[in-house]
Amino acid sequence: MTADTDFVDVDLEVDFHSVDETGYLWTRLSDARDPSLIKPGVVLVVADGEALAMGRIVDLFEVDGKTFVHVEVLRHGRRLRRLRRPLRPRH
Repeated sequence: MTADTDFVDVDLEVDFHSVDETGYLWTRLSDARDPSLIKPGVVLVVADGEALAMGRIVDLFEVDGKTFVHVEVLRHGRRLRRLRRPLRPRH
């Protein structure tokens, strides 16, 4: 076991309580580890603090010149367990 097995690479930081009228989570594209990966249909790891889940990118939209992302949290066995170990710091 290497030290890397104690960490999860989070692709997108979210707030699991930020749901808009669409019923999806929303967050800023700038909260992505690599914004070039954020495209509709892509499934990735999302996190709110230490709470992790798998999420599917629904769409990207702009408000006042800033890009935002709608995310569908995937359920039914695709949700990750809450970790009690540290996440890799964002670069």
